[in-house]
Amino acid sequence: MMQGDQYSLKIKGTGFDIGDVEKIEFTVGNLSKTYPGQVVYDPSSEEFLFPLTQRETFGMCGRQPAEARIKFSSGNIQGAVIDPIDVIESISGKEID
Repeated sequence: MMQGDQYSLKIKGTGFDIGDVEKIEFTVGNLSKTYPGQVVYDPSSEEFLFPLTQRETFGMCGRQPAEARIKFSSGNIQGAVIDPIDVIESISGKEID
């Protein structure tokens, strides 16, 4: 991705039934968002959609670590590593209206 991009980052759900999930905290770099709420789940693609604004991506540069912390209805909490996100520096450095 490039600084200033604005879209939903697709994160593939793996190995668990979404019905067993109470909450998931997704973190990309220093930015955290939760499901349900800010992050939505697309059952047709089995992907979570992590929304990013231009301002948020301008705050990132280089390789950004990513993870998910899943709280299941049972009370168990499990971490999951997500592939790092490479963010390329924008030449313009400004938001587009």
